[in-house]
Amino acid sequence: MSNINNLKAIKEDRVALVQEMDNILKTAKKEDRNLSKDEQVKWDGLYSKEAELRKAANTLKTQDDLNKSLAADSTPVKDDISVDEKEARNAAFSKYIKRGFQGLNTNERKLVEVRGTDAQTTATDSLGGYIVPKSFSDELNQKLQGGFSSVMTAGANHGSIINTATGSPLYYPNTSDTTTGAMMTEGSAVAVSDITFGNTILNAYTFTSKVVKISKQLLTDEGFNVNDWLVDILARRLAKGIDEQLTGGSGSSAPTGINSASTDSSVAFAADTPTLAELNNVYHTVNSAYRGDNSCWFMTDSLWKNIKQMTVNSNLIANADILSGVRPSFSEDGNAGVIFGKPVYLNENLSAAGASGGKTCVFGDISQYKIRIVGQPQLLRLDERYADELNVGFIMFHRLDGQLVTAATDALVYATRN
Repeated sequence: MSNINNLKAIKEDRVALVQEMDNILKTAKKEDRNLSKDEQVKWDGLYSKEAELRKAANTLKTQDDLNKSLAADSTPVKDDISVDEKEARNAAFSKYIKRGFQGLNTNERKLVEVRGTDAQTTATDSLGGYIVPKSFSDELNQKLQGGFSSVMTAGANHGSIINTATGSPLYYPNTSDTTTGAMMTEGSAVAVSDITFGNTILNAYTFTSKVVKISKQLLTDEGFNVNDWLVDILARRLAKGIDEQLTGGSGSSAPTGINSASTDSSVAFAADTPTLAELNNVYHTVNSAYRGDNSCWFMTDSLWKNIKQMTVNSNLIANADILSGVRPSFSEDGNAGVIFGKPVYLNENLSAAGASGGKTCVFGDISQYKIRIVGQPQLLRLDERYADELNVGFIMFHRLDGQLVTAATDALVYATRN
């Protein structure tokens, strides 16, 4: 039986129970007396049954809502066009960048997918402009998730990225189950320990690169690879805006940044350079269940510099025995190094090493912080706006959100400077 049918049956049972409870009260009221002991016991029993059914109904309804939301919004962005069409679309888009929409022939215009006008807003599921081809989009996201944005880079390395085709609210279940399993004897009943589920809503906030201007002379220069230059500068601009919100976003009409989502570790560094003991205290504030392969550190470059200059037994910690726990990294994973074996991602949106009272570092399981990316970015070419300067403007829009999806308060923590 489906959830909908169960809900209908549960409602019918609840109506019958409530009616029976009401009859008991009506009888006593008619006789102008209080409930007898037996009547009170019966009424209480009926109430308990109705409460159980009400709880079951709420659980089923929540699950139905989740199923519908995930089915509608978690569809990955598909790329099922032919190789020839991909190449043609890429070529048409490159021509659009160099010459504008008026420079395209009829077939090329059909390949450049139009999405609304520049006057539209996110309420229409589009900001206008043109959906970039997948090759351009992939290169942009590789840069965003390959070091340009520290939070997106960490998210890509540790399983935080969720791609959806549409931008309607995505309901992500969250819970913090502390129930411990137990050994049972043969023939004994299993105790029921319900899990309390909540919902974290991942929205779609729009980020912009702002306008990038380029001269028409340079744009039409055959020796200048405008695509490579444009995707690099757009990615750098978007990364700064995205990292700012994925770090310090308040959650009010904005993403909830890791700074806002994390819990106070109660560790305050006494100096600009923390001690190993202080770093160790931050590390162990996070529950061991969240200190696995997906845990990592976020800090500014100035704090990371100070940490590498720490000395242990008169030796620079960066050159000391690996057991000291801190060493630089020469990997290509976008991280600067490791502390206690966990990667360090440099994030200039946290407080600087010497900022008193500021949140100077965040540590924990970043896989519990989900980054939702909606569709592909959109690019708009502005021909008339800067025509008198012989310049062309480009502006890119990208939609995403970030939220902590666990109810646990010891999965992601921050430390401050005293």
